[in-house]
Formats: sequence, structure tokens, C-alpha cells
Amino acid sequence: MQNGNKQLARRNQDGMSEADMARAATGGQVGHGQALMRVGGAYQTAMSVQVKRDIGTIDRPGGQVLQRAIVEASLLGDRYAYGWEVNDKQSGGKKAIEGVSVDGAYMLLRAWGNAVCDVDLVDTTEEAYTFKATLVDLESGATCSRLYRQHRSAPPGKYDQQRWDDMAFSNGQSRAIRNVICAALPQWLQDRCMDAASRAVEREERGGRRTESAAQSESSQVAAKYENMLKTSWGKDDLVKVAAEIHREQHLMRKDEVAKLRDLYKKQMNAWEQGQGQEVADAEFEDGAAQ
Repeated sequence: MQNGNKQLARRNQDGMSEADMARAATGGQVGHGQALMRVGGAYQTAMSVQVKRDIGTIDRPGGQVLQRAIVEASLLGDRYAYGWEVNDKQSGGKKAIEGVSVDGAYMLLRAWGNAVCDVDLVDTTEEAYTFKATLVDLESGATCSRLYRQHRSAPPGKYDQQRWDDMAFSNGQSRAIRNVICAALPQWLQDRCMDAASRAVEREERGGRRTESAAQSESSQVAAKYENMLKTSWGKDDLVKVAAEIHREQHLMRKDEVAKLRDLYKKQMNAWEQGQGQEVADAEFEDGAAQ
């Protein structure tokens, strides 16, 4: 019993036994559930993964990592990247600024797999928060760290200073993580995902244009039908009936086409009035059924 208590006492605060710590120090495999040991701020990988990362071969580049990433990048679409234009002092014109977004970076980390990303607050001043983000590749043992400085500013009118600082703190952490992921993960993966996301956005835009074109075509067909009915109708009652049908289906037509039908209705009604020598005070299209 005493020996058992001594063994428990020798376990460190992370739950690692002395034997596991010794194996970790020499690069060996640790016990189940012990994936990483952190000592004095430095990381040492100590994990033999069960499912290794598949980046393919020369004949099959990218492997499952790229396949998963491309699928998610396509689903993210324009959320995979950020972009805007800024003034270029050298050329006097505009230049595009773009890169992988926070959402895109988290997706890349998931697709890459077998990696850990940590972030620490290393400094706080009245002007800024400074974060240190570290990415550790558990398979290769590679470690990458980046510092990120999040500026603290006066809040706009609808926020108080405390809420604005909270938002700056959260944004700083996310951007620090984004930056270290993009620095550590291979550029070929990021570029291929950027292409996949851009193509997905283009397909969506083309689909939207096709939908708009189809709606315009349907609108024109409905408008042409009622235009023909108005032109071939003769008599007040017939014109009013056509106007009532137009009113019921005007949601199927563009506003400009509905306006043209109203004008045509007035002309046909005026022609009927002149032909009959009668006066009609107001057009029913506007006052009655066709409103």
C-alpha cells in the first residue's frame, strides 16, 4: 500500500509518472492520453500517433489532408479569406490586400491534424495587448511561435470602453492564432484552398446570375401575355377583367413591366372611350381591381 501511495505521489500535476517523463525526455512514447509535455514554456512532443497525417505522394499530392481542406474551403467560400483595397503611395492607385481569414486558419489546422496551437498573453499596456501564439506539430516535433500586437483604441459611440477592450482582446487572440497557423502550415495547402474557395464563390455568383436571368425571362413571358390580352381586348368590361388578372399576378413581373402594362391599359381604355363617345372618370386599373 505504501509503495502504491509513493507511485501516486511521484506523478506530476499533469498526471505523468516519472517513467513517462523519462521516456518523454528521450523522445519515446508516453502512456495513453499523455500527448504533450510543457516544461518552462518550451514544448517537447512525446506522442506516437495512431493515425498519421496523409499528405500523399508525388503521384498523389496532398493526400487526404488536401482533400479534406479543399472540401471545407469550398464550403467556406468567401469566409475562407479576407480582402480589401488600400491606397498605394508608390503608384498612386489601389492595391489589394488579402489573406487567409481566422475561419480559414482554423479549418487548415483541422485538416492538417496532429497539431496543437496555444496562445498566451505576454504583455498588456494602455496602447496594446501582445499575444504569443505557438503551433506544435506532434508528428514532426516542429514548433513555430509568432507574436501579435493588438492595438487598444477608444470605443465608437455605441460601445463602452470595457466592452470594446473585451472585443480587442478576443480579436487579438484569434488573429495571433491565425498568423501562427499560416506561418507554420505549408503554403501549397493554403494556395490550393484559396483557389478552391475562389472557384466556389464564382460558381455561386454564376448561379445567382442564372437565377436572376431565369426570373427576368419568366417576368417577360408573363408581361408579354398580358400585353397581348390588353391589345386584343375591346370594351370596358374586358379591359377591367384583364387589369384584375394583372393585379393578381403582378408579383411575377418586374416593376418596370407592370408600369408599362398600366400605361397600355390607360391607352386602351382611352381608345374605347373615344370610340364610344363616353367619359370614364378614373381608370379601374389604378382605382379598383388593379391597385
